[in-house]
Amino acid sequence: MDYFDLIAGTSTGGIIALCLGLGLPAESVATFYKRHGPRLFREWWGVSLLGCAKHLLFAKHSARRLQDALTGIFGDRRLGEASTRLVIPAFHVVEGQVHLFKTAHDARFARDCQLSAVDVAMATSAAPTFLPARLVESGDELVDGGVWANCPVLVGVIEAIRFLGKRPEELSVLSVGTTNGVFAIPKRTRRWGGVLPWGPHVVQLMMAGQASAALAQAGLLLGKGRITRIDETVPQSRARLDDWRHLDELEGRASFQARHRGGEIEKAFFRERRAEFVPVKPGS
Repeated sequence: MDYFDLIAGTSTGGIIALCLGLGLPAESVATFYKRHGPRLFREWWGVSLLGCAKHLLFAKHSARRLQDALTGIFGDRRLGEASTRLVIPAFHVVEGQVHLFKTAHDARFARDCQLSAVDVAMATSAAPTFLPARLVESGDELVDGGVWANCPVLVGVIEAIRFLGKRPEELSVLSVGTTNGVFAIPKRTRRWGGVLPWGPHVVQLMMAGQASAALAQAGLLLGKGRITRIDETVPQSRARLDDWRHLDELEGRASFQARHRGGEIEKAFFRERRAEFVPVKPGS
């Protein structure tokens, strides 16, 4: 990541941001998902009525399996070991407040540097009902940053302006999504308006609304042409948060984007290496 001054990532994007910030090559990150996805996200209750009842009380997936997999790639490394500035959103479920993990690109953020990369990754990806909340070393109890920053592009832009001292016209942003389902709310849902018709569509509605707002607001701040957005719209059945069965298809879509937009991205982002990131020491 020698060409980016700051990386912001939420949930699985937060895990990827940590991997890249700690020096793992992109190929290793892809291998991690292909190797561990089927084990991490298997539905341990199958499709039985008993299993459905369990999901009313317990998280769908095992936090232990995810923690073990993350420990396999991060070991005991700390957020402060990142060689690129990072901002990783989560949400504090005790205080009801947004929470951001940050590298020490400002003296006020030095506290986070001692947190384990595994803790940060577990917290930002603890999607409610899919995984339990994460109690991190600092004592904060956190869930997935996607509840407020599903698309963290605005988080990154504000961070660069407020804490890195950049002017909006100086910024160029590469925003990479993790696919989105075709947005389609049935007519009967829109017209009836009840809990049962809306229930299956509320998450999609909120996620789409967040991403659309963040991209629009960031675009207004930066001006035309400052954001390069890469995201694939796929059938809704391919956009489930924990469906690992379509990894080969997703990898093919990523390859397609790389072939067709690689030149554009290289021209915009890979012409000049960034200055070395030197973390700020406490009290300086």
